[in-house]
Amino acid sequence: MRIAQRLERLAIRVPDELTDTRSDSKHLQQQVDAAQRRLGDVFAHDDELRRLDVDLADLNDQLTARDDPPATHDRSDGRCR
Repeated sequence: MRIAQRLERLAIRVPDELTDTRSDSKHLQQQVDAAQRRLGDVFAHDDELRRLDVDLADLNDQLTARDDPPATHDRSDGRCR
């Protein structure tokens, strides 16, 4: 008897679940359509992003130069360390 009751409860919820699923599907399809329309658009902040990328590379170079110890010359074998 319990199995039949559980099946009845599940069957009662099917129409609501189906409506929710269709609504979700419609919303997701709208998002896909909007994204496809935007494909190929230029990123609004592309110039600033490129400039900041160059600035970041410069900062990384400065940090690397600051953190690397200068080469020292070992007079016994003529090599730099």
